[in-house]
Amino acid sequence: MLSNEGQKFLDDTQGYLRTKGIREADIISFIEDAEVHLIEGEKRGKSVNDIFGHAPKEYANQLAKEMEVDKKGNYKLLLYFIINLLAFTMMKSVFFSEADHRLSYSLIELIGYPIMIFVGISVLIWGMRTASFKRKRTEFLIMYITGAIWFLSIFSIALLNNFYGTTFIKFTATESFILVGIVVLFAAIVNIKFGGWFTLAYLLVPIALEYVFVMIDLSSIIGMYVQQIILFIVIYMLLKIHIKLEKGKYTNKKRDSIIYR
Repeated sequence: MLSNEGQKFLDDTQGYLRTKGIREADIISFIEDAEVHLIEGEKRGKSVNDIFGHAPKEYANQLAKEMEVDKKGNYKLLLYFIINLLAFTMMKSVFFSEADHRLSYSLIELIGYPIMIFVGISVLIWGMRTASFKRKRTEFLIMYITGAIWFLSIFSIALLNNFYGTTFIKFTATESFILVGIVVLFAAIVNIKFGGWFTLAYLLVPIALEYVFVMIDLSSIIGMYVQQIILFIVIYMLLKIHIKLEKGKYTNKKRDSIIYR
């Protein structure tokens, strides 16, 4: 049985390597081998530091240099993020934000939000890397700060748009519903095809949360902040669950291939 310290080392290493864009098969293969070494070492009374050294992040960095970067997988992940975010924001605008259910955008939004998407991705990666190999409280604090930075970046665009934005493009209600339908359908297909059924949760859970937030009326600045933090934490938790499911799927596939040889 693996100790809590050993399990945390495996989870942190796996998460850290994933933020480096390493191929999933290589990550899981290493984690499985490392788990065996940890179990055997702990039986002999050794700690994680005795087995893998006193600098786990440096060890993970060295591993990343020796492993293959999964460019195709990274592009897929980026596609998931962009498509789901686009579908979510469009649904939010049509169903919850706009009284006339019409999509409309200013130049500030059209230019600012795409920039903020890449800022958000960079901040999330930074947060996950920084939180790795830290104590649980420190990890939570880092992810909380990451969520706050994400909120401030989004809020700054909304604030600029509120004072200086003028409508650049506006669709009719019918056009808006058609566009939302097309984007949501495309997002669902992309998620199922490349990530499996679970990845639909990245789309459905945030919109369900948005519905709850609208029902309890979190329209103040503090309410918006709380909303973004909760949304960020939920997505982070979904990502953790997804990682565990993918690990289980890969392990079962590997075991089946050995059995049928």
